[in-house]
Amino acid sequence: MRPQLLWTDPGLPPRREDDVKATVYSMAFNPSGTELVVAVANLVLVYATEDGDLRHRLRGHKDLVYTVSYGREGSKFASGGADNTVIIWNSKGEGVLKYTHSDSIQVVAHNPCCDQLASCTEGDFGLWSSTAKSVTKHKVGAKILSARWSHDGQYLALGMYDGRISIRDKGGQEYKLIEKKAPVWCLAWSPAKEDPGDLLAVGCWDQTLSFYQLSGTQHLKERKLGCYPTSLSYYPNGEYLVVGGSDKKTTLCTREAVRLKDVCRIDEWVWSTAVRPRQPAIAVGSYGGSIQLWDVVIEPIYALDGDRFAVREHLTDVVVHHMHAEKRVRIKSRDYVRKVAIYRDRLAIQLPDRINVYELHKRDDNSIDMHYRLRKERLRVDGSRTNHLGVTSQHVLVASGAKLTLHGFSKLKEREWILDADITCLRVDGGPPSKEGVLIGCSDGSILKIYVNNAFPVDVWRGEAAVKLLDRTGDRRKLAVVNQENELKVVDTRSKELVFSAEGVSACRFNAQFDDTLCYSRNDRDELLVKTGDHDAKVHKVSGSVVGFVGAKLFVARDLKIESLDLPQSDHLKQFISKNEHSRGLSCARLGVTATDWRSLADSAANALDLTTAQTAYAKVHDLRRIELLTSMERRMPVAKPKKISKRKKAEPEGLPEEVEKLAPIFRAELQAYQGKYQDAARAFAKAGEPQKAIDLFADLRQWDEAKAFAAASKNVDATELTRKQAEWAEETSDWSAAADLQVSAGNALQAVRLLHEHKPDGWIEKLSLIVRQVTAEDVLRQCARAFLANGDDERAKEVYVKLDDVESLLGLYVRKQDWEAALKLAEDPSGTFSEETRAKFDEALYLPYAEWLAVHDRFDEALEAYRKSGREDRAARMVQELTFNAVVESRFKDASYYYWLLASETLRVAAKKDNLQKVMSTYTEQLHRADLYYAYAHVEDFFLPYTPLRPEVLFQCARFLINGLGGKEAPFGISRAKILYTLAKQAKTCGAFKLARYAYDKLLRMKLPDAWRDEVDVEALTIHAAPLRDKSDLLPVCYRCGASNALLNPASSHSQGSSVHRDVCTSCGHPFVRSFLNFEVLPLIEFVPEASISDEEALDLIKEFPEDKNSGEGKEADVVFDDDDDEDRFTRAINDTLQAQAGADEYKPVTVDAETLRSLYRAEVFCCKPRQQGLRATYYKSAIPDVHMALSQSCHRFFHEDDFEYAVLKEGRCPYSRAKDVGDFGTV
Repeated sequence: MRPQLLWTDPGLPPRREDDVKATVYSMAFNPSGTELVVAVANLVLVYATEDGDLRHRLRGHKDLVYTVSYGREGSKFASGGADNTVIIWNSKGEGVLKYTHSDSIQVVAHNPCCDQLASCTEGDFGLWSSTAKSVTKHKVGAKILSARWSHDGQYLALGMYDGRISIRDKGGQEYKLIEKKAPVWCLAWSPAKEDPGDLLAVGCWDQTLSFYQLSGTQHLKERKLGCYPTSLSYYPNGEYLVVGGSDKKTTLCTREAVRLKDVCRIDEWVWSTAVRPRQPAIAVGSYGGSIQLWDVVIEPIYALDGDRFAVREHLTDVVVHHMHAEKRVRIKSRDYVRKVAIYRDRLAIQLPDRINVYELHKRDDNSIDMHYRLRKERLRVDGSRTNHLGVTSQHVLVASGAKLTLHGFSKLKEREWILDADITCLRVDGGPPSKEGVLIGCSDGSILKIYVNNAFPVDVWRGEAAVKLLDRTGDRRKLAVVNQENELKVVDTRSKELVFSAEGVSACRFNAQFDDTLCYSRNDRDELLVKTGDHDAKVHKVSGSVVGFVGAKLFVARDLKIESLDLPQSDHLKQFISKNEHSRGLSCARLGVTATDWRSLADSAANALDLTTAQTAYAKVHDLRRIELLTSMERRMPVAKPKKISKRKKAEPEGLPEEVEKLAPIFRAELQAYQGKYQDAARAFAKAGEPQKAIDLFADLRQWDEAKAFAAASKNVDATELTRKQAEWAEETSDWSAAADLQVSAGNALQAVRLLHEHKPDGWIEKLSLIVRQVTAEDVLRQCARAFLANGDDERAKEVYVKLDDVESLLGLYVRKQDWEAALKLAEDPSGTFSEETRAKFDEALYLPYAEWLAVHDRFDEALEAYRKSGREDRAARMVQELTFNAVVESRFKDASYYYWLLASETLRVAAKKDNLQKVMSTYTEQLHRADLYYAYAHVEDFFLPYTPLRPEVLFQCARFLINGLGGKEAPFGISRAKILYTLAKQAKTCGAFKLARYAYDKLLRMKLPDAWRDEVDVEALTIHAAPLRDKSDLLPVCYRCGASNALLNPASSHSQGSSVHRDVCTSCGHPFVRSFLNFEVLPLIEFVPEASISDEEALDLIKEFPEDKNSGEGKEADVVFDDDDDEDRFTRAINDTLQAQAGADEYKPVTVDAETLRSLYRAEVFCCKPRQQGLRATYYKSAIPDVHMALSQSCHRFFHEDDFEYAVLKEGRCPYSRAKDVGDFGTV
């Protein structure tokens, strides 16, 4: 630090009358720092700060001027003095405003944030502003000696003669009171941002300096000054504090009041000081009237060693930076730091009276520990006489003039060297502990090297001018020297030859990590130049002097600060690449370059087949593909001795071994391919005799035309494989149409079909159709068919199956389309030569889904037939059962009857197929019986409708049939015995069968009836007793076989004994009553069977013959005769024989007739129920009353009155019972 006087003014002479000196009471700079206002005697002087020119001499006051203050905008300033007057001046020196107090003005202070002025006297202070109409005054208890506004303009601190410090707000109200023991002569608010809140510096005339926070809390301990402070001024940023006082000195201190250096020493008390804003300079006014402006030149103090850089900050602190780790640590000395030295784990800091040595907590060269601890030893050395400082592992070097002194940490002055000239620079050059070497630059131009353990210096080099700065490379091969004439010279330390020189150089540094790089600065041009190796220096427009160069970081001293700059290495790397100096370029790149630069280095080294350098460079950009290529080259490269290495080129090979030269064209071609120079690479491959590599290259690049061109030029290349690769590429790029075309061209049509089917590009159906027409392979065609089917294009699938002659798949297609007509036509095509096994498989594949479709569309008869054709009788039976159950649940009893009849027919058909008729006959008979019951019960249900067209006689016969048919067994599901009895009771009463009606009502009374029926049944049961207990005789059924008259209800119907399936039979002979299934009247029919020896065909032939007496029975009612007269006809005798044979037996036996009897019968009187299945016998009935015309439905073996049957068939178009549309011949045989 070096104070420098800018200008001085001796001031005004003493007054003649009393010889009183013209004291400078107050000073103030304008905000821009261009003018200085001074209060001296009764004048206000205005100086230009640039050269000290007096611009204005203002005479507005009549007595001494004690104080001046400049406003925040710089447009006006104020002055006050012993004439009790405050004058406000403009910047031109013109008086603008004047106001007075009752006492002399001690101090005026402008608010730094608004247009407000505080004026203080012995008994009060006033607040003026341009917006107020008057000055607001506030009384105080003591004389005000000093006043300062806080930097935010919110508070005003007043220092008083009685030792009090009153802090007031903007309105003048007291905010805080601080008490001291002596007059408070000067105050200053700290502008430093690091200080806690608003910090007030207080100078008291007890010779102390103290600090207080706005809250009144003392911040630091009091500092003893050893003089009476008269003035306090902070630097603009609060970094330093200027103190003036009775010791006749102006002292520069830290913001914590630590003395740093005396700015000046004069013959009188320093009565006033002020610090210029923006460009700090210190104005000093004395008691004797002199005015001085001083500039304090603070030179940067720094030291560099390896990755650690130490620099002085705030004159008392040392900050150590670790460049690579980007860490820093601050060491506070709380004293003026004169010199700094750093070496490995040692740090030396020279203070005014001592040298402190610090060491790292972890002493490891590879460590990035930043924890420095102070050694116990203190080296008491006068810092004012030290020119240069150095530190080694165990010693401290102090240079003063021509003398170099070596101090040990625990022993002063171990060795001393006295040289022929003054020491101008010093640099520790490294070495073993306690044996380090030190480079010394002298004023006579000589450069010496001194080892700390040797008393004799060694001459290194001698120049012509004094050495200003020197540096050395890490390998100690080169030495850079800057002399006092600003000449740079780089010397080879071995040959002593001059390697490089430059003029106008202020500083230079070798790169600590790359010896081939030198940086030097030219302050006259504000530029830094960086020279690498033998290449031209690169210019960087950076102002300042270089003080350190580590890796890619430059440390530059600029404006009293050390700045770290990142230096781009791209240009220097390009210089190495241009001369194929790849290994040196690698060292340069490691300092820090961009990824593009790394790639440029890698490409250049690879082309030169410097594989090691290229691999390292590619690793930096994470180019694994290039690294793999170079590794492959290394494996393929033969082992050979390298050629001679040129020393001048720094280990750069002059050429390649002969063994490598043979592979070099191929290697370079591969590199060109990886660099994107595909045409060049292909031509290089072809030139090297490897056309296949060129083809593979273009195939990998998907440049198929180029690949085919090279393939055409070569006779040993398979074009099909190339086409296959092109197809694979098309798949990767999702060009599915092109991929399919290429696969077809490569002979892989199946893969083409799969691609088209899976990804369905535009026009894929047409492409598949084209493939179908082109290929004949079955697997390809079937894959095409599957694709067509999945897309719903059945016509094209059909085309494929026709081409394949695949009837089975074609049939399946029709089934999926539900094109049953076409499917049936195909399956039943008589021209098809199918085996029975194939035919059975077709039947199941076709008729089973067809049956299900028919069932869904309520075509159950056809569905049943389809199930039969499919061979799934179980499905047919289950369908009928489900239909029956649903019909009963839905009260569709005729449908239930029909489905039971179908079920019985199916049972019989299945049994006949399995030749198992006898075992299912009971089941078959029971199913037919249930069909009859449901058919009759449908009429009973109709009776409960609001309207029924059925006559009472029909309902009466239906109810009788149901009661007799049910017998004593439980009624089938859905049939209500109560409804049957209710219907029977009502219709019996209507028809005159009162006894039967009474029986029915008695049965109903024993049942749990609906509430709606209960009262009616009770009443009817009472009123029926008024009727006679008998039934009309014409209602009683007569058996046409035995002639017996039967009760209306079979007595056996009330219990379940007997072997008959149902009880609607003659109680005498057991002959079943044959009823018309339209009105349920008993028909005059007698059941008979031929003898076992007569087949059905023979029986029919016999019946169809004319009897002997043809006319005897024609047109007459047949009489049933029950005697043994010879005149009785043969059929009557057969009846009598059967009755006699059945007498005493419980089992019913039909009438058995022989051939003669059959021949004697009239065919117009005989009905034949043809057998339902092979293995069964036909059933025959003879009409007992030929005049009663009856009809027999062969489909269901049920009889009807002929007129009723014909009417029903005409009305419904089908048989009323079996629903067969073709009723065929329904008459006699």
